[in-house]
Amino acid sequence: MLGATSAIAARVIAIWAGRGARLHLVGRDADKLAAVAAACPGAAGVTTTQADLGRPESAVEVVTEALALGGR
Repeated sequence: MLGATSAIAARVIAIWAGRGARLHLVGRDADKLAAVAAACPGAAGVTTTQADLGRPESAVEVVTEALALGGR
């Protein structure tokens, strides 16, 4: 989920994680990402990547990483 550190995103992430979803969270602030991931039920199924998607090369890195994790 892109923009994973917003309040709305964090709540949706917690709901999805509680339902057993495997999630890959992306945001600019690594500390906030870690906090959102740690607060998830089933946090073991949650991975994170710090990225500034205002930089085009970051988008390529994020997609490449997500695909390597088995994302679609």
